[in-house]
Amino acid sequence: MSDQPSFSPAAPERMSRLSTPDGTRIALYEWGDKDLPAILLIHGIYQSALNWHRQFSAVDLTSRYRVVAIDLRGHGASDKPDSADHYREAQRWADDIRTVIEQAELRRPALVGWSYGGRVINDYLSVYGDRALGGLVYVGARTATGIPGETRHSERVAQASRNAKSEDPFCSSREHGSSRGRASMGNRRRSNWRLWR
Repeated sequence: MSDQPSFSPAAPERMSRLSTPDGTRIALYEWGDKDLPAILLIHGIYQSALNWHRQFSAVDLTSRYRVVAIDLRGHGASDKPDSADHYREAQRWADDIRTVIEQAELRRPALVGWSYGGRVINDYLSVYGDRALGGLVYVGARTATGIPGETRHSERVAQASRNAKSEDPFCSSREHGSSRGRASMGNRRRSNWRLWR
């Protein structure tokens, strides 16, 4: 017998596949009431929504927030287009996130990007800015590939950074009014960050 707990993530309360402008279908999984403030979890490369299992399985989180996780294009249950162009263009990644926000009707979600998910967030910010967002959280995020000559940052990413309330990697948000909630994220050590309504 092993002393380690078994892997048993919470089953999604709702699942759907959303079509992006280029026709790629993105798998979406949801927990929590649709009227609660939304958190959109974006995994890294070679991962899937299941990497967030401790977050979406935490009743203390899903009882206070609408937790949404996706499988990025080319991952998990999302479509896997054959063309390299479907993965190289920042616009496509940005459109994927915008599609999720709009079609799932997420109101000012906090985007949480782990590893490559941080780069996907930056692609979204570069194209659409932060106006539709409630917060940004980068978790061990990689925001550039290091490929010589590649530039995927823009003034909109810089502006979103300036709009952030804190440079602390565990607390990144702006204050909008006095109504604020708190959410716990993290695997072993939970860290608090602000999310406003």
